[in-house]
Amino acid sequence: MNDTIVVFDRIRENLRLSRRESLPDVVNRSINQTLSRTVLTSGLTFLTVLSLSSLAAGCCTASHLPW
Repeated sequence: MNDTIVVFDRIRENLRLSRRESLPDVVNRSINQTLSRTVLTSGLTFLTVLSLSSLAAGCCTASHLPW
């Protein structure tokens, strides 16, 4: 749901900036911009969870970790 709102907002912003481009080109560019942001956010979240689980292994019990 949140990604859908972000994509539509990005499309709206890109439509204002590039009025001469066709709609499929604007939609494609908007999805690519949003996708790169999503991949970066997911990767950084994974690295944070991984580092916290390895560095804080002494204070956390195994029942809190999903693996």
